[in-house]
Amino acid sequence: MESFIIYSISNSKSTYIGSTRDLKSRIATHLSTRNGTSSKSLIESGNYTVKVIREFKCKFSSTRYLLEQWYIDNTPNCVNYARALQPRNLKHYQKIKRRDFYKNNTKYRKLKQWQSLEYHQENRAYHNKIMLDRYYWRRSMGFGNNSNCLVDISI
Repeated sequence: MESFIIYSISNSKSTYIGSTRDLKSRIATHLSTRNGTSSKSLIESGNYTVKVIREFKCKFSSTRYLLEQWYIDNTPNCVNYARALQPRNLKHYQKIKRRDFYKNNTKYRKLKQWQSLEYHQENRAYHNKIMLDRYYWRRSMGFGNNSNCLVDISI
């Protein structure tokens, strides 16, 4: 499990919310001239404070983004223009949840494998016909010998 920190940079008018593993290095990044976040305007004003909102441990960094986004959504006068939970993080989070579900529910996994095997056995003739039709169509269109064909038609 990794430790994360959710922090705020605020002045009298507005607040920036962020999350990190190492607060010192993250604040140094905010103070650099290459700062591309919306905290730049707060820091340039000169009168700002940095507060730790929450310290926590979690297994996946996507949980960190979910929690950070919750604070962004529920903080008044928040200047964050980028969402903490981007679609790629959400997909990663869902993938991890799905993987953990299958690990913890072996009965369900075996049932799904069995259903899949049964489906393929029942529909094998249909799929073979489709593949043969595709092969003969490609051949009639002049794609040449079997080198261009992805299907082995040996029956």
